Amino acid sequence: MEESGLINGYCTQLNLSKFDYHIQANIALKIDSHGFKVFVSKLNEFPEIFDCMKVTGEYCVFLKAAVKNNSQLEDLIDRLTIYGHPNTSIILSDHTDKTFFKP
Repeated sequence: MEESGLINGYCTQLNLSKFDYHIQANIALKIDSHGFKVFVSKLNEFPEIFDCMKVTGEYCVFLKAAVKNNSQLEDLIDRLTIYGHPNTSIILSDHTDKTFFKP
């Protein structure tokens, strides 16, 4: 499956709370198309963000972030407002089945 390109790679799922990252958040960012290019070029300035997806709709960027506390989340949101209008939801629990292919 790897040779045929069906499998692109593998990833490790970390228990972020063991690293003292007790808060995870989904952040939808309303940003214009020019602002998106600028934002993506600055992603390395946001080590809290571990997923960034460009999508369709009013909020065209979806981010997933992990922080240690509310103060760090507030700081992240404040830094994001330079690029657009964030709408933040704290993740209370994750019930996602990580198995995508079920024979």
